[in-house]
Amino acid sequence: MNNKKILVTNDDGIDSHGLIAIESLIKLFGGQDINTIAPSKDHSCCSHSISTSKYINFTKHTDKKSSINGTPVDCVLVGIERLKTIDAIFSGINLGANIGNDIFYSGTVAAAIRGSLNSIPSIAISRLHGRDNDSWDFLLKNQNIITKLKNIIEEYIENYTQNMILNINIPFDKIDNILIEDHAQENCFKRKYEYKDNQYYIADILNSTKTVNKLKNNSIIINYLCLKYE
Repeated sequence: MNNKKILVTNDDGIDSHGLIAIESLIKLFGGQDINTIAPSKDHSCCSHSISTSKYINFTKHTDKKSSINGTPVDCVLVGIERLKTIDAIFSGINLGANIGNDIFYSGTVAAAIRGSLNSIPSIAISRLHGRDNDSWDFLLKNQNIITKLKNIIEEYIENYTQNMILNINIPFDKIDNILIEDHAQENCFKRKYEYKDNQYYIADILNSTKTVNKLKNNSIIINYLCLKYE
């Protein structure tokens, strides 16, 4: 992966520790040409939203790290415009699983879908749950898992199929194995609605589904998601 130009984005925003973690992960894979464009603030659950008919502010933090006041899909489109040639897109690491039917509103997965629609191999990575300051050592210092993930991702990139993305979900703080399986059509989250003072607060609560339980039992879950038009 050391000779590939890589675009990195997320939906949790430029200051997310998950963004730092995915940059570190790519470096462990051998990636060197890492170019990050992320939202300037949290855009979780924004799905495939695109900003149109308005200006988007572009802020350069370093030569290879920038933010925009736009969505994850905006970040991919701006990245394609600026970089011209991209060998792979990585989106994440999201602070919360993107599994089951809930992938449809995920900004993390949407960024990968946008990349694939532009014929670029795209990988979405999410963590079961957690806070921004939780340690990533369970992943970044697990050399056996790093090697296996690297091989899976490199094979996907080298044998890329149009409109196919790689969706990877990792457990919270321990990894025992990697499962490659079909995407499960499950309602992995339930919504809790709280109403007070003319306001609703909507909370996501994990259901006990097969996929959720596999993640809780320390398995990485990998799905190949194909966009079909029939």
